[in-house]
Amino acid sequence: MLRKSFSVDSSTGAVTLRRTLSRDWPTGFSRWQMNVIAADEGGALTSKSGYAVVTVELIDINDHAPLLDPCCLLGSVPEDSSQGKGPT
Repeated sequence: MLRKSFSVDSSTGAVTLRRTLSRDWPTGFSRWQMNVIAADEGGALTSKSGYAVVTVELIDINDHAPLLDPCCLLGSVPEDSSQGKGPT
């Protein structure tokens, strides 16, 4: 999923998007985290490398109304409740 979503420029190290991201359930994520490794082209004995953890946090822009899973909405109302009484 990360390779489909992000690209790292091998010369500059710039991380860019390959596609539009969403943080909305059920397919989105609010945080993406990846390990980026950089290595020079030295020989086997002199090669140097390093790594960094890159974290991308998506800011919610409220582009969709909240989704509630109806299977998880439970409540009860006694049958003798007055008009306007909500579930508890």
